[in-house]
Amino acid sequence: AIPVITPDAHYYNISSQHDMFCGYRKNHFYKQADVVLNLGMDVPWCPVTDDPDNAATVIHIAEDPLFQHIPIRTHRGDVFLIADIKNTVQRLNELLHDKVNPDMIEKRSREVIQSKAKSSFTAQSDDCDELSAEAVSTAINEIWDANCILINELSLPSDPVAFDQP
Repeated sequence: AIPVITPDAHYYNISSQHDMFCGYRKNHFYKQADVVLNLGMDVPWCPVTDDPDNAATVIHIAEDPLFQHIPIRTHRGDVFLIADIKNTVQRLNELLHDKVNPDMIEKRSREVIQSKAKSSFTAQSDDCDELSAEAVSTAINEIWDANCILINELSLPSDPVAFDQP
């Protein structure tokens, strides 16, 4: 029951159809998080406008969680772990598996799904005179299928496109 936000994702990591997938843009889940787990993103947010709440614990996991090749990087963090992301997530899952309360997970899952439904992306209406990035993404989703490969260099919002496989 962990909301997953994948801003500016370069790789597929969760189906957009998954109940816990909460979009490609930072949203209210991001600001309300008590823990932000950044998995290998060099720029997880814009420090001027999108910082997580100050009370949130921010954990960065990557082979170089400080991204030392970036001359100036001002993303705050409470924990920086040098680790393989896949192995670390698998190990965390193993460690936490017997420590979770199934009733609490079910309750939290419902809350996330309900909250997500209230704030979900809505496509632009067909009667609009202007062609927007959202309208283009929505049109792509209408013809999208498992045989398509999408290369997005135009900063089109990914929210309307239903990615359910890499």
